[in-house]
Amino acid sequence: MNTVSTMPHRLPVIGHGLPLLRRPLPFVLSLRDRGGIVRIHLGGTPAYVVTTPALTHRVLSGAAGDFTRDDVADAVRALCGRALATLGGAEHRQRRRLLAPALRTARVRQHVPTMADLAERRVRSWTDGARVAVDAELFELSLTTLTTTLLGADLAPAVAAEIRRSLPVALAEIPRRLLLPRRLRQLPTPANRRFVAAAFRLRRAFRSVVAQRRLVGPGGDLVSVLLFEAGLSDEETVDELVGLVIAGVDTPAAAIGWVCHELGENPRLEARVHDELDTVLGDGPITADSVAALPLTGRVITEALRKYPAWINLLQAATEVDLGAVRLPPGTTVAVSPYLLHHDPARFPRPAEFDPDRSLAGSLPFSTGTRRCPGEGFALVQMAVQVAAVARRWRLRPAGPVRPATSGVVVHPDRLTMTARRR
Repeated sequence: MNTVSTMPHRLPVIGHGLPLLRRPLPFVLSLRDRGGIVRIHLGGTPAYVVTTPALTHRVLSGAAGDFTRDDVADAVRALCGRALATLGGAEHRQRRRLLAPALRTARVRQHVPTMADLAERRVRSWTDGARVAVDAELFELSLTTLTTTLLGADLAPAVAAEIRRSLPVALAEIPRRLLLPRRLRQLPTPANRRFVAAAFRLRRAFRSVVAQRRLVGPGGDLVSVLLFEAGLSDEETVDELVGLVIAGVDTPAAAIGWVCHELGENPRLEARVHDELDTVLGDGPITADSVAALPLTGRVITEALRKYPAWINLLQAATEVDLGAVRLPPGTTVAVSPYLLHHDPARFPRPAEFDPDRSLAGSLPFSTGTRRCPGEGFALVQMAVQVAAVARRWRLRPAGPVRPATSGVVVHPDRLTMTARRR
C-alpha cells in the first residue's frame, strides 16, 4: 500500500529549499528510503515526490490524472512565455502536434552534414597536448549547431552573440526560481534581476529572427515551419524557439561532456569506441547512415543520459490524482526525479558505474508518456555526430577532478578541463 511520508528538517518560508539548492542530488536520492511517495516543501507549498518506476509511469503516462506545469510556467514565463514545455492538457497536445513536422526523422537527416561540418571544424581547432575547456567547447558547439540547423545559417552575428551571452545566465537561475516560493520570484533581488534581464535580451534576439523570416518568407528552417506550416503567431514562435534552445543546447552539451569524461576515465571502453569509429567511419564523412551504424557509441550516449539526467521535474494536478491508495486533490504539486529513478539499484544494478552494455528499459533518459521529449530524435543524432567527431580524432584525459553540478535542469560536469592527445 502506498503511504505518504514527510521529509524532516523543513525550514520556515523556504521549506526544503536549502538542501534542494545546495545538495540536490544527495537530497533526492535520500527520498527513496522514505517510501513510494514523499512529501517535501517548496517554500510553504507541499510537493509529493514519487520515487518508484510504477508510480512515475502512472504520473507521466496520464494514468494518475491530468497535469499542468502552471508553477513551472510562472517561474519561467519571462523567458519562455507559453512554450510547449510549460503547457498542459489539450493545449499541450495541440502544440505538440504542430511542432512534430519540424522534428521528423527526414528533416533531422537533412541536417546531419551541417552538424558534422560544425563538429569537425570545432575539434580541428584543438591543439595536441593542450588543455581544453571541454564543457565550454561543447556548449558553444551545441549552441552553434542548433542555431544553424534550426534557425538558419544566416543568423546575424549580433543575434548569435546575444544568445551566447544571455542563455547561460538564464539557465543558471532556473532551478532557484523553480524551487523557491512564488512570492520570492517577484522580489527585486540580484538573482531575479539577472534572470529577467537575460530573458528580455534573449526574447528580443529571437524576435529579430522571427521578424526577418516573416519578411523574407518560407525557408527550410524551424522558424519557417512554425510560422508558415504550423501557423503560430510571431510571439508564439518566439516562445517555442526559446524553449527549444533551452532544451536543445543544455542537455546535449552536458551529455557529451559526460561521455568525454567517462571515456577518459575508462581507456578500455574508449578503445572499443575508437575501434567502432575506425571500422564504420575511417577517414570518411560522418553521415546519417554511418551514425546509425554506431551501436556502441549510441549505447555510450544513452548511458550518459541514464547516469546524468534531469534531476527533478515538477507538475501540478489539473484533476484529482490517483496514486493507488493515495489520492491528491487538484492543484497539488507532484514531482518526479529521473536522477533518483536512474540510480535505483533495483532497476539499474551498480547505478554509479558507467556501463553502456547494461540493458536500459524504455526511454527513461528522456521524458516518457505524454511529455516525451519531441526533440529526442534530433538530440540523439546530434550527440552521436559530435561524439564521433571528437572521439575519432582525440583521446581526452581529465586534467583535474570533476563533480556533478545542477546548473539548469540537467546534471552537468563542473569545470570539465581535459588534456587532448591526438590519436
